[in-house]
Amino acid sequence: MKTIAVQGKLFSFHYLAAQKQFGEKNNWLHCQNFDELLHSVMTKNVAMGMIAVENSLVGNVADNYEKIEAMNLKVVGEINLPIQLHLAAKKGIQISDLQKVYSHPVALAECKLFLSKNKHIFPTNFSDTAGAIRWISEQQKTQKHLDSAAIGGIEAIRYYGLQTIQKNIHDHSDNVTKFLAVTSK
Repeated sequence: MKTIAVQGKLFSFHYLAAQKQFGEKNNWLHCQNFDELLHSVMTKNVAMGMIAVENSLVGNVADNYEKIEAMNLKVVGEINLPIQLHLAAKKGIQISDLQKVYSHPVALAECKLFLSKNKHIFPTNFSDTAGAIRWISEQQKTQKHLDSAAIGGIEAIRYYGLQTIQKNIHDHSDNVTKFLAVTSK
């Protein structure tokens, strides 16, 4: 069993890509951001990392290609993961109740049309999609942030116990993100 670094919480898209590429029986280091993930790989704290580098709708993800090259990391695998984004909140909350939506900046960019049609909902950056879903779930269990929702994948929505308010809110159905598996040389 190897340890694999992924950006985001359990059931983030990074986690799903790594799980698809390497199977479920691994140890996972859930990193807060891309720099933490790449540093963990570079310092050999993990066997490898899975990192998003490109999205079919928004282009390059951060400057991850450049960071991989600058850190002299080796690419050992590639996977293209279809991304479907859904709006989620506690059961009973409706779109008209919302004032804020939380998600990763790339996911928010992938949902521009939905957000432009729902101008009463203010997009708010979060470190990852699954983390936003987890946070909303925790907050709403204590009756906080009932005017908020999160955008993320169905696996995270189910795992963290939220309801899907609206499915497939991404701008295009051919939304795909390229992930690279990287190791230190």
